[in-house]
Formats: sequence, C-alpha cells, structure tokens
Amino acid sequence: MNTVSVRASVRAMSSVVALSACAPDKAPTDPTDRDSGTVDSGLGDAFDDTALRAAIEADMAEFGLTAAAVAVLRDGKTVWAEGFGTLTPDGGGAVDADTRFRVASVTKSMTAIAMLQQSDGGCLSLTDRITDHMRFEMASAPGMTDDMQIRQLLNHTAGIYDYVLPDPYDGDGQIEPFINYVQAELPLLAPPGRMFNYSNTNYVLAGRVLEVCTGDYYRPYIDRSVLGPLGMTRTTFDTETVASDDNYAMGITTVWPGAEGTDTVIDAETYAASHLWPGMGSWSSVRDIGRLAEFWMAGDDTVLSDALHAEMVAAQVSRETGEADVDYGYGLDVRTGVNLSDGHYPARMVSHGGQLWGYGTFVYTLPDLGVGVVVMINREYLFPMRTVEAALDLGSFVEPTESPTPPVDPATFAELAGTYTHDVVMGDFIFSVVDDNLEVSIPSLDADGVPYTPRLTAVHPDNFKLESNGQVYDLTFIRDAEGKPEYVRGRWYVGKRVEGALAPQVRPVPEAWFQAWPSRPGL
Repeated sequence: MNTVSVRASVRAMSSVVALSACAPDKAPTDPTDRDSGTVDSGLGDAFDDTALRAAIEADMAEFGLTAAAVAVLRDGKTVWAEGFGTLTPDGGGAVDADTRFRVASVTKSMTAIAMLQQSDGGCLSLTDRITDHMRFEMASAPGMTDDMQIRQLLNHTAGIYDYVLPDPYDGDGQIEPFINYVQAELPLLAPPGRMFNYSNTNYVLAGRVLEVCTGDYYRPYIDRSVLGPLGMTRTTFDTETVASDDNYAMGITTVWPGAEGTDTVIDAETYAASHLWPGMGSWSSVRDIGRLAEFWMAGDDTVLSDALHAEMVAAQVSRETGEADVDYGYGLDVRTGVNLSDGHYPARMVSHGGQLWGYGTFVYTLPDLGVGVVVMINREYLFPMRTVEAALDLGSFVEPTESPTPPVDPATFAELAGTYTHDVVMGDFIFSVVDDNLEVSIPSLDADGVPYTPRLTAVHPDNFKLESNGQVYDLTFIRDAEGKPEYVRGRWYVGKRVEGALAPQVRPVPEAWFQAWPSRPGL
C-alpha cells in the first residue's frame, strides 16, 4: 500500500484525476476491533443497535473500509456513538467516537452559522453586497459582481466557478490571497442570483468577508464563536493539531495522482486546504458532528437566534433537480421527503455530506421526527446505505409512500434542443433529439480529444447525466419565468441558450473537467 506523507502543491496536483465511486474488492481490517464509544444518554435500551452493527460491518466489508464511525440521534439528541475498525489501515489503534476524520463540506454549515451570527446585530447583513465590505470584481466578468449579495454565497446562487484543488501552504492568512486569485483568474458561470450551482468558492469568499468585517482570521473566529459554544472540542482546522494527535483515522483513496487504481493511504499532512477552510477544511469526530446535527435540528439561542436558525434550515432556493421539494438553505440541503430502498418517506430532512480524498461524511437529520444519523468513513464517494437506513429506522416513525417526483417525459426533449454557450468556459453545448433520446455535441471536448458519450441519460424532468472522461456529470436545464429553457447547468459549466449560432464556439475546457468529482450521493 502506497503511503503519501507530504503536502501536495497545486502545481504537483495539475494531473489530479477524479474521485472514484469504485471500491476495491477487499475486506476491512477487523471491523469488530473498536472501543466502547457509546454515549451515556440515560435512555437505557431506547436504541437497539443490533441491526445497525450488522449494517456497519456489511458496508465496511463491501467498500474495503478500515475505519468508520457512526452516531444515532433520537428525540433530537445523540443517543449512540461508536467507532469501528482501526486508525491505520495496517491495524494500528482502535477507532472510537472521538476519532477525527476529515468532514469536508459539512464545514459549510459552520461557516453559515458564523455569517448568520454577524448578521444578528453584528457587522454585516445577508443582503449586503460583497462590495460593501471589500473590493470584489472578477476580471472575467467586469461589473457583474457589483451587486452580488452575501446570502447568494450561502445559498450557492452567486455563480462563481467551483475550485477544489489543495494547496501547499497551511495555516491562517491563506484565504485572502486565494480570493485575489479568484478575482484575477476564475470565471463567473452565471449571473449572481440566477440559479443554484454548488461551489466551494462561494463559501471561501464568505469566509473572507467574515475576516474583513470581524478583523479576525476565519479559524480563531470559528473556534471561539461556533465550535466552543456548541461543545465541539474535537473539531479543528489545524493540521499540526491533527497530526500530533494519536486519535485520527487515515484515509484510503484509489485515485491519487500517479497511483491511480491502487490503495494510497492519506495521512493528516498529505494535502492542505487552508485557502478552502470555510468550504471544506475541518476535521472532526462523529460525537462532535452529532452535536452539530443537534443544532441543525433544534437550534441553540446562545449560538444563534431562533429566527436566524429557522432561516438557516429553511428552503432558500430550489436546486432544480427535477425532484419534488429539493432545496438548499444556508450551508444545508433541505428537502421534503427521503428516498430509501423501500420507498419514499414524507418527512422534512436537513442534511449535508462531505467528500475529500480518502474521506466521506454523511449527516442526515429529520427534525420533525427527532431522528438523525452521522456516518464517517475513510474512503470517498461510497454511500453506506445499509448503515444510514438501519440508523434512521424510518419505518418505525412514518409509513413510506410512492415518490412524488414526476416521471421523465421524452416529449419534452424537443423543447430542450438547441445551442447553449458560455463566452469563457467551453463555449457551445449543442443538444438534439435522436430516436426519442437527448444527445449533445461539445466542440471544445472534441477539439481537445476528450471522450464523451453523446447520448444523455434522463434522470428526472429536465435533468440528465453526461458520461465523459470516465466520469458522470449532472446537466440540468434551467427554465425562465415563462417556462422556456434558458440555461443548461453543470457544476463547472453553465451555458445560456442562443439562437442561430453560425459556427460552434470553442472555449477552454476547465481543469476540473479532467478531475471532476462525481455528484455527492444523497437520500
């Protein structure tokens, strides 16, 4: 097994490939080797963990996990938390409820709490423009960011290109130079406020606004104002703190550059992301994230006013996934209805996941039922469905129904056909209907010799999957107020519909296209 123990630089990462959803066919290192991390909840036998333990061990065996941790919430409180497996893939040390894992994008809700705190009688308002606090103008789109609002960063409608590469520098002070880079080099994919499009850059810019308006670095502010009040004592952004600890889980990835297809062990110093801290930078334990999940479910007026907590967990913008009631709040996915293997459960869910090389985190809460689960694993983009279902046990609380999502109607494909373009990123996407299927031609990929499958896979109304370069990309058609298709949206491409294009427009293919991360798995 290849072990990486030096920080990777952006330059060295120029050939980073996509995170893969495939797992090697191997069993974990003694998944029963765990210490007793169970929370003393005072509920006695209120939670029977028999089925859950079997589900965890089955998921670990299938996915080749050597470390996992799970917390279960009932009545809005963590009633059970435990670690499974070992800290190192070779069998060293037992994982427990306080073991640190990278939690990646679950960090966004911590940043959202901080921003909302400052909007509650602090130094900013959610409707403030970014330019009310700092200079911000993207060279690729002069004037278009003048009215960009803070709330658009938090609900992912700012339109800024997503950036996910690690960095060789670590510690406080890295966010400001990164935002300078954003302004000089990154494209704006869509007009601010027009549509949801998930982007880590949104949250990094929010973190920089927090630094400017409070006069403090992001990390110490979060430590003092979010983690401390919530009792999250095992959550940190500091690499040295994690590396010197004897209780963190090493990750495993099969897509490390130069070692694709083999297991590469990821330790605390393999890569740094301090420039991306507000969007994806924290380490935490399952017990700590359980405390964060409790806050999502019920709030805490010593941390954030009840009114702003309610705003945080409410639907702020539709994700336009073609499913019923799938929205985003501030740093949180918000939806009505949960899809499990045995049906659709009509219950409000507040959730978020996080994926980085060697780590995956899944947090699902159903506030109206008081039910929730936190799962941490030491591989990326593998969804432990058995564990999630056993921990939630939703059949004990609500009866499943048929999904309310309407079926895909191929008769609508003709109105989606046409040319969509972006002036900076990739140029034209040209859609046509062939044999009752929607197909796409992408001249920029053709010019660069990047393989893709022209025929798209329909998933939900106006939502499709595109296979390219060994990865799967989401493509969503965004309609205008009159219901006519106006844009096609992907995480790294947004094209506006044009009429009568005379010749295909070819523009640079973004680096992320070659290292795309698959869509986050979700319920």
